[in-house]
Amino acid sequence: MLKNSTGGSSIGCLLTIAILGCCLYAGYKFAVVQWNIESFKEQMTEVTRFWAIEKQSDDIDSIKADVLRKAEACGVSLEFEDITVKTEGGAVSIQASWVEPIEFPGGYVYERDVTISRSIRKKGH
Repeated sequence: MLKNSTGGSSIGCLLTIAILGCCLYAGYKFAVVQWNIESFKEQMTEVTRFWAIEKQSDDIDSIKADVLRKAEACGVSLEFEDITVKTEGGAVSIQASWVEPIEFPGGYVYERDVTISRSIRKKGH
């Protein structure tokens, strides 16, 4: 009886391994993007703190340029118009909203909407 059933489970095993491999690959693709976003969140906090506490400046274009440099360093595809900066009421508020594409084989692209906001009060307010 064992001789007749030796190859019966190999297709199920191969299918299970293929599904597991696809899930691990998709998880890896999402994890890389999430890692970049988390790194950028830390950089956004530092940029906001720098402009609110140390620099105490209301130069919006310079703040946006600084955010763009940090985004590029973190591997985030951000554009100048994706950044909103407000410097009113004794606080610096920075918001970045963009769509982060996650590419998969076969031409499929998952577009993830991301929004990060940071706000810190200026020194002395």
